[in-house]
Order: sequence, then structure tokens, then C-alpha cells
Amino acid sequence: MINRIVSRTISTANNKLINNNNANATVQQLLSQIPQPQTLPIIGSTLALLLSGGSAKLHEYIDKRHQQLGNIFIDQLGPTKCVFILDPNDMRKVFNNEGKYPAHIYPEAWKLYNQLKNCERGLFFMDGTEWLVFRRIMNKTLLREDLETFYEPCRIVADNVTNIWLESQQTEVLNLHDILYRWSVESVTSILLGTHYMKNHKKLQPSITKLVRVMQDVFETTSKISLIPANFAYKFKLPAWRRFETAVDLALERANALSSMILDMHENGGGVLERLLENGISKKDSIRVMTDLLLAAGDTTAHTMEWLLYLLAKNPNIQNDIYRESLTVPDMSDPPALLKGAVREALRLYPVAPFLNRILPNDINIQGYDIPAGTLLILSLYSSGRCEKYFNSPEKFWPERWLRCDLGESMNYSNLRAAVAHASMPFAMGSRSCIGKKLAEAQMYVTIRMILNKFSLELLNTNNIEMVMRLVGVPSEPIRIALHKR
Repeated sequence: MINRIVSRTISTANNKLINNNNANATVQQLLSQIPQPQTLPIIGSTLALLLSGGSAKLHEYIDKRHQQLGNIFIDQLGPTKCVFILDPNDMRKVFNNEGKYPAHIYPEAWKLYNQLKNCERGLFFMDGTEWLVFRRIMNKTLLREDLETFYEPCRIVADNVTNIWLESQQTEVLNLHDILYRWSVESVTSILLGTHYMKNHKKLQPSITKLVRVMQDVFETTSKISLIPANFAYKFKLPAWRRFETAVDLALERANALSSMILDMHENGGGVLERLLENGISKKDSIRVMTDLLLAAGDTTAHTMEWLLYLLAKNPNIQNDIYRESLTVPDMSDPPALLKGAVREALRLYPVAPFLNRILPNDINIQGYDIPAGTLLILSLYSSGRCEKYFNSPEKFWPERWLRCDLGESMNYSNLRAAVAHASMPFAMGSRSCIGKKLAEAQMYVTIRMILNKFSLELLNTNNIEMVMRLVGVPSEPIRIALHKR
């Protein structure tokens, strides 16, 4: 009897193994049809990437591969094979097929850290039913509200920053990067608190300062550890892991402390936190939601703003046009069209997230190739945003290209609109699009308008500034800007 059970068990296991092997063989056969570069066993194209400048130049490496291999190709960077997609219609198709619970990949080191520390994180780290419940609540508050909801909190913070610059005797903005990190964290804090922000401004400053000091370390240490298997780095206690762990420990501790202060101060302030609580998020869960909002928005919005200031300072005619247009639109809640175009151009040229990823629950056909469910798909936003097929003069900072009229230079907006509808989507689309899109837009619209109303900008950098990858796309050297009072 026992022998028969053992024999049946072994037979069943062997059948499953055969089925799995057959399935894997089918997957590999399907993927092998997709264009791909020559790769080395085990490490794939990792050596080629290193010779091209390493992870800092990943966006340029992938862009060259698209030029060589077309709108879709498969490459292996390390142990994982990824399908890279350039065509905006294909990107839209991916988002339309991401399923009820869209799956995405985040850095291996973050995942391991959360497991080791038994750490519950915010929306970005959630999956499945938990993600869907929180996402629906946050959609009501962060995406379905009018932008005007966020303008006054952003105006208060922007006013503080520009007044400090007005009172300063220095022309050059020193430590612009650090200032923008603080600006971004303060803006999110103000949006969360509403009218109570100014009343508690002085109390909040020490906690904001402590958080800003460590935030950058999280992303820098994550970038440095990204080329090492996280389990290996942890097991052998490599210095890169120790620095990463220390940075995340401090950042979470300080972000949690700031979130707790916001929770204690929020009542009857009319801020976003109050509405999140009213819509069903518990006080305990609100801490982790706010913590991740502060950390994520602080980094991504700060860098986007840095790129936007760089482009405006580099193009004085455009900043003057935005200033003159803003004088004709006195309502702060109505951003000038050219300002909106400038923000879109900055996001097109320098998307802080040059790649988006998805793992689809079902098979999909892209460009005539059958791609099995579970394949890692990478959407090449940097390449699509700079592709001549979708944008005239793609390297040019040209806010007018987004206006709903023909402003010359042989540009017809009706044709442009159809071509670029999904060629530049820095906030993604679909049910897992960026939850902080409206927050970020409000911050930039209000702040740039206030800056240009008071100053003209001059770029002091003499070197050519390039984008390099430090987990997100950042300038190759600190941006130096001089302010001249109007």
C-alpha cells in the first residue's frame, strides 16, 4: 500500500516536472522569436551595459538597442530576461491588459528589507486586494479632486521659499538640490494638513529638516546596491548593504515621526489626510501611507523641479514668455498654458522614471510577437519621449508643442496630439498610474509661476548637463542657477 502511494506520488511529481519543463520550453521558444542582441551565458548583456557606462547610463544603452533592434526587443541584464517596448500604442495595450491587480517590480533590496524588518509599507509596496482597497480610497482624494484643492497649500510653501530668496543678498541659489527636497516635503506636508500647516509650521521644521537630511541617502544607497543580488549583500554583510540598511532605517524612522506629528495636528484643517481618514483609512494605516508619500514625492518631484528650472534657465526667452502670459492670467488656480507645456516638456526630456514595468496576468501579442503571461515588460519612456517619429525636433525644449493651436514652425497640433498621446506618459496610465500626479503638477505650476513672477533665471553651469541614473534620472552635476529680481 505504502509502495503504491509512494509510486503514485513520484509519478505525479514527474508529470508536474515534465509539464513545467514543457511550459518553460514553450515560453523560451516564444520569447526567442523577439529581436535580441548577442548575449553571454548567465550574465546576458550585463558586460555590454558596463562597457557603455554602467547602470548610470542604462537609459542611453536601452535607447541605442531600440535604434538597432526596433520598437520591441528582449535583453537579459543579469539573471532576468526583459522585453523592452517603445511604441506608445503598444504601451497603451500593456496598460489596458494589466488586470485587476496590476503587478510591478520594485528594487530587490527594498523587498528584502521589508521582509527582514517585517515592515508594512504604503501603496507603492502593496499588491492584490490590499492594494485595490487602498488605491480606491486614495483615488477619491488624490486623483479625483480638482487641482485647485492643492494650490493654496502649495502657494504657502512656494511663497516662503521665494521670500527667503528675495531677502537673500546672494544671487546664486546655493544648495538648490537640498532646497528642492525641503520644498517638496513641505509641500506634501502642507497638502496633508491643510489650513493647519502655517499654524504648526515652526513645530514641524525640525522634523522636516531631519527627514530631508537622510532622504537622498536612501535612493543613493539603493542605486549602488542594485547591481549586487540583495540576498548576497545581506548574507555577507557587505558595506553596501549596511549603508543601505542604515539609510532606510533612519528615513523610515524620521518619516514615521513626521507622519505622526501630522496625524496629531490634522483635525478640522481640511487637508488631504482628513479626507483619507473620512474615506475609511485607519489612523494606523495613514502613517504608512503618509510615510511613503513623503519619501516618494520628496525625491521624484524635487528632481523633476530641478530639471524644469534647468531648462527654463537655459532658455530665457521661454521663461519670459511664461512670465508675460502669467500676467494675463492673474488667477493662481489657472496655470498659463505655456507653463503647463513647459512642465510636460521637462517630463518628456527628463522623466525621473525613464522606465515603467509591468508583469501581465495573461498572454499578449505585441508587434506580432506572442508574449506569455508573467514576462517582465519594460516600457522605455526615455526613448519614446525622444523619438523623432513622435516628436519634431525631439531634443528641443519646446513647450509650444503641447499647446492647442498652431504656433508656427510647421507644427500642427491636431497631428501632434494623435502622435504623442501616449509617447510621453511620465505618470503612467491605467489603474496603477502615479497616485501623486496631481500633487506634483500643482507643486510645479504654483512654484514656477511664483518664481518667474519675482525673478529671471540664469544658468551658471558651463558643462553640458546629462541625465544619469541614480535609481531615478538625476543631473550629472549640481544645477547652478542665479536669480535676478524683476
